[in-house]
Amino acid sequence: PAGNVIKETRASAQIVRELLGQENHFLIRPGGHTDLTSEYFYNLVKTDDTYIGMRSSNGAPPFVGATTANNAKLNTVAKFKNPDGKIKIATILVRGYEAAYNEDGTGFATASGDSSQKCINAGISAWEQYVDYAIQYGSWASIGFHSVVPDSTATATGYNVFDSQVKALMDYVQPLVDSGDLWLASFSDAAKYYFEWSSASVSAVTYGTERVEITLTDGEEDERFDEPLTVKITVPEKWDSAELESYGNTTSLDIHVDEDGTHFVYANILPGDEVSTIREK
Repeated sequence: PAGNVIKETRASAQIVRELLGQENHFLIRPGGHTDLTSEYFYNLVKTDDTYIGMRSSNGAPPFVGATTANNAKLNTVAKFKNPDGKIKIATILVRGYEAAYNEDGTGFATASGDSSQKCINAGISAWEQYVDYAIQYGSWASIGFHSVVPDSTATATGYNVFDSQVKALMDYVQPLVDSGDLWLASFSDAAKYYFEWSSASVSAVTYGTERVEITLTDGEEDERFDEPLTVKITVPEKWDSAELESYGNTTSLDIHVDEDGTHFVYANILPGDEVSTIREK
């Protein structure tokens, strides 16, 4: 019943608040495809300052720029492409027997009911490709594990994912996070980033051979929306290295070169009234 779902959601939020000592700004609507509760939670996110985003329990995170993920398959490249420039979230609820493709890529290598060992031996090539697509298309990828079970489980039924498969995915993702190619974010952080990005504006205050000064502003309230945005900034070609000074902190930056020879840096800057300075290090 809707009343029970709402009561459990409120109670869960209180437990999280007490355990973490902080507010939880993001919620996942419970109840699967329970349309009975949909309107309540949609309105809650729209009107209650406690929440900044919500992930629907059927795969698509409303209010975070997502499209539906019902009946999603991992190899749908279109899920990551967005011709109108909007940030897109591709969401999938993975199962252990959908971890790898067959040789021609037309389907999965294993099926529900296969032995756990067969599924584990097939690897996790499909999940790795899912992560690669997110990087390639500058997108968000949300991978959900419904039930993680020991490798010794007899068969790959339902939404079971095996311990060793989860570890293999984490081992694949970790170097990408360490190198800066992938950002591993919470739902709250992703929601903050999306809303800030949607209304962000960058202006050059000073652009010279010695330093570049910019302001980054957005239309959100700073107290709740406090996620730094990644800004691509062109710098003089003579610079070999650079550093960012912003809000009293100094960070080293790597120099990158575009295909046309333009030199640039990626700087993580918190939107606000502060003037951020990039100079040759």
